[in-house]
Amino acid sequence: MGRVPLLGIAQRHIHAFYTHKLRKGSTCNPLIQNTKALGCRIRVAREQKGLAPHQLALKMGIASGLVHSWESGEFEPDEFQRRILSDLLRFDAQTAS
Repeated sequence: MGRVPLLGIAQRHIHAFYTHKLRKGSTCNPLIQNTKALGCRIRVAREQKGLAPHQLALKMGIASGLVHSWESGEFEPDEFQRRILSDLLRFDAQTAS
């Protein structure tokens, strides 16, 4: 019994070229002072503090998905979470609705 050649199958490489597409999320302009949406105000204040959503969530002891849902306007924080946001981000989250 002799050896059977593998025909170079193990020597080949496959290259896949693609371009990475960034997610296009809604952007909030930090220059707007009279922003009425609480989610946008949270995002602007978080970005001014230099925090990522997961960092804010870690400081608050919540899931980062909850921060994303606040910023997208899907949900709003409850009273306890609003107090923590007010302390961490230094803005009045109580008056926003």
